[in-house]
This record gives sequence, C-alpha cells and structure tokens, in this order.
Amino acid sequence: MEEILALYRELHDVFGTGNLCESFCENIRTTIQEALDAIPPDARTAIRGGGDHTNVLFAYFSLDQKQITGIFDRQVTMDSQCGYPCFPAKELPNAGCGVVILSSFYYREEILAELRPLGLRIIDPYEELEKQGIELIAPLDQYSPESSLTLNHFYRKYLESRDGPGRNRALHDVLQAAVELKDFVMVRRICAENAAPKDPLLLEVQAKTENLLQTIRRRIQDRKQKDVMVFWTDAVSYYLLPQMPLMLEKSKHSCFFRRAYTHTPFTHQSLSAIFTKMLPIDDYERAKGPVCRENSPLIQYLEDRDYDIKFIAHLKSSMDSRYFLETSLSASCNVKWWAGLERWLSSEKPCFYIFHILEESHEPNISPDLQAFTDTRFKSPLQERQRQTALAYLDQCLALYSEMAGDTVQVFLSDHGQYIFPLPNWSEERLHAYCFALGKNIPERTVSRFFPYRNFDCFAKWLVEPEKYPLEDACADEVIFQDTDFYNPVRISLFIRHGIPKEGLAIRGVLNDTCRYTVNALGEETFFRYAEDGTEEPAVLEDPRLRAELQKKCGTNFLDIYQLDRFQHTRKLYEYLKSTQE
Repeated sequence: MEEILALYRELHDVFGTGNLCESFCENIRTTIQEALDAIPPDARTAIRGGGDHTNVLFAYFSLDQKQITGIFDRQVTMDSQCGYPCFPAKELPNAGCGVVILSSFYYREEILAELRPLGLRIIDPYEELEKQGIELIAPLDQYSPESSLTLNHFYRKYLESRDGPGRNRALHDVLQAAVELKDFVMVRRICAENAAPKDPLLLEVQAKTENLLQTIRRRIQDRKQKDVMVFWTDAVSYYLLPQMPLMLEKSKHSCFFRRAYTHTPFTHQSLSAIFTKMLPIDDYERAKGPVCRENSPLIQYLEDRDYDIKFIAHLKSSMDSRYFLETSLSASCNVKWWAGLERWLSSEKPCFYIFHILEESHEPNISPDLQAFTDTRFKSPLQERQRQTALAYLDQCLALYSEMAGDTVQVFLSDHGQYIFPLPNWSEERLHAYCFALGKNIPERTVSRFFPYRNFDCFAKWLVEPEKYPLEDACADEVIFQDTDFYNPVRISLFIRHGIPKEGLAIRGVLNDTCRYTVNALGEETFFRYAEDGTEEPAVLEDPRLRAELQKKCGTNFLDIYQLDRFQHTRKLYEYLKSTQE
C-alpha cells in the first residue's frame, strides 16, 4: 500500500500541501460562531425552529454565555429541547426577546418572512455565510471535509466560472477538492470537459490519476487470496436499480437474486439479521448488543477460515470494534472506498469487507453534482430529481470500484428501500432489496426463489466455498418481517406533526408467492394478493384458516412499551391516537 499512498501524495502535491476541504469547513464554523459571539450577553435570545436543525445548532456552536429564553416552533411536540423550554412560534412576539437565531434550513425563507416585521435582530447562519461568499445549498451539518457537498460547493463554483475570469482558480479548486475526497470519477469528468486546449495542470493531474488507478488495479489483481468485497448501498430498493444503469447492466451478467428481502426496513436491524439472524421483536433483548463473534454465525464461519472481516461505516455501536472500520456519518462513498482499500491492500489475509455506502444512496441523497437541495423525507418532484442525480453519480463510482476490483468476488446489495412518507414500513418498496454477485467463478444466473437476509451466511459460504455449500441453502419459500415501535423522539414528533402516528407503530408480517399479510401493534391488518403480473392488489382476508396460518408464521406478540424505558417517547403516539378517536 505504501506505493499507492506515495502516488496519491504526488497527485495531491500538484495543488500544494494545504487541505482545501478542511479549510472550507472550518471557515463555515468560524463565520457562524463569530456571528453568534457578537450577540450581547445580556440580550434575551430566542431560537426559531425546533427539531434536528436546532440539535445541530447546539452541538456545533457555543451558546453557553447567551440568555436563551426558549425554542419557538410552529408546532410544539416536546416540552424541552437541548435543555431549553419549547413554545409555540406565535408566542415569540410577546416573549420580550431582542435577538432571534434562525436554526431551520428547509423553512428558512418562510420563517424570515415571519420574523422581519417583528423588528428583532435576526441571526441567520446562512445569510452570515453568504456575506462571506459561501452559499450552501443544504443544511450546514451536511458539510464536512469528507462530504460530497463540500466538493459540490467547488463544483458549482467551477460551473459558474467556466467562461469567466475566475476559471483557473475554480478549476484548480474543484480538482483539488475531488482529489482530497478520492473522487476520481469527478477528476476524470473535469479532465474530459477541459480536454482542449491542453492545460498543463490538467495534463499532470490526469496522468497522475490514471497512473494511480492502474497501480491500484494491478495490486488488487496480484492478490492470491479469495477476497470478497460487498458494496452495501443503503436505502435503494429493488425498484430503483434501473436508476443506476451501469449496475443494472452488471446485474444482467451476475448471480442475481430477483427476490432479495430484508426483514426490517432499517439498517441496524438489517445488519443484525445478516450477521446474527436475530429479529427486532423476537430477539429484542439479544439484538440490542453489537454484532460479534459470539452471536454471529457469519463471523464464526469467516474467522475459522482466517478472513479479515471489516464493516466500513459510521455505525460504531452496531459492530464489535474488531470488525469495524469507522468512517464519519457524512463520509462520501469514495472516502469509504479509500479507507477500505488501504486496509485491504495491506492485509495478508483473505478479506471480507462490507462498504456501507450512505451519503449518496440514503436520504438526503447527496452528490457532488447537485444543483438544488430539498427535504427528501417527503415524496415530491424535487426529491425524486435529487435522488436520481445522486444515484446516477453513485452508479459511476460503483462502476469504478468494480473496474478496479477486476475479477475479485464482488457483491452489490441494498438493505432496504428509501424511507419516504407516506410509504409504510411493510410496503414492497421498503422491504424488497436488490442483491447480485459477480467475479471469478461466479456463474451468471437469476435466482427466483426468495432470498431472506437472515440466510446471508449461507450465501457467503457459497461465495467462499461453492463446491461445499449450495446456493439453494440461501433461498426460502417465504419471508417474515417485523419491527418495534419507533422510539426516536424527533421522529415521533414528526409523525404527530404530520398526522401520521401509525407510521411509528410496531409491525409483524409475512409474504410468500401468493400474498402479503401485515398486522400492527393495534391489531390492524393489511392484506394483499398478487395478481398474475406480480403486482399487489389490496384484498379482504375472509378465510379464518388462512389468517391463522399467516399469523402463526409471522407472530402476533408485541413488546410491552410501558415496561421498557427505551419507548418512553413512543407512548405519545398511542396517546395521540387515543385523543383523535375520542
């Protein structure tokens, strides 16, 4: 790996020794903190806007010496947040405040229009940044030295300056940012777009980049170990695979599971099912701990064959530290790929690595070439366009990783579909994942039976020792799914605020070749039959014997949330449901 790191340093040194992305992010923090520091210590100060953005405000910036009177929000669903009382926004004009700090990004213009007539001093972090020439298209916490949004800032500057006097500076900066984020897809794009006239900087960057990539591929191909690289794209359903045409084409020449299903449409629970076979309700107490050798048949099998196992992600509490390679929450797919690559090419053991790709595939779907940004939790044309843009870019990155890996065994999969209101947790779009494998000695075939992720260890055994373990062991005739009630207070407040409290309730269900059955914690059933073309059709479940059979398979017992402290906020959902029915 020393040779590759040396080649990378040579590439980066073309731009100098400084770190552009780190400096940019530090400038964001410093500019906002200075604006907050300028608030007089005796000024009664309000925070306008609640929820996640306010959590970020207090987590990132110091407000300890300020007289914060409270948090004012349009719809108050919590008594307090970050140690301060919450009040309805309509009470702000009479709260006796002279300063108000705006915390929201998505409702920024709406709140500013509401605040300006009040004659208060408004501290808008995004306006403070704009005064310094920094225009953010997303919430400030999405920007970090490892995030694609930081590269996005320089890419948009590059597009704005292509025919202007600042072209050379913008070209230099976007290339440097791309190199710092190990985004060689962007480096190649910029070089291709500026092929003529020949620029000395571009020629040098292009030559060093291609030399680096060729060396990486050669080093991978020189390995004699039977490595397995798993690229886990978070929140990409089976039905979104066509939005990644390069991956779709690869899937046509792979071992492709037509019906790969998760048991719970959330990452932590999917990880637990894959490694330990445990489910969130049936194995509630045991599943709360991290994945480790003691509870994971998959780890036991791989370690017994001397594999180096690494889960490359930010989910530190989900995996025993021995098998975890930590990256930040905002790390781009390319940063994660490079982190895994360093370990991979330094290991003398066979490697089984899972690259958990999040920023591009999971909402809010970030990529360097976004031109606008929206709240992706709710379905809209803007949300759809943002997701398509991010997945198209991710598609190119995955294709590059596959190109570098050559005939190494590679698995491309998703853990569940995208979480967009008002899509139920039990829906086909949430549970139906995609999964395919390719590489040396992997046959081209389409597997039509169900592939439940609890059987992932059987799939891994087939990848490693196909002569000993048949692929059919990974298949099944049905899939059970389940999840507990939500317990995150911010998410619960969101459900109540938007009048969709049942989105947060626990579920159990089963699907097979003919139907899908779901029951929630209130005992409410949902039943679908499959039409001849495979589409689901709502139906009335009139056959008591079929109901009993389905309930026996999926179970009907739910956790008693009044006996578990974790679910103290969940009780508000049931209280809200009760109040609306009275």
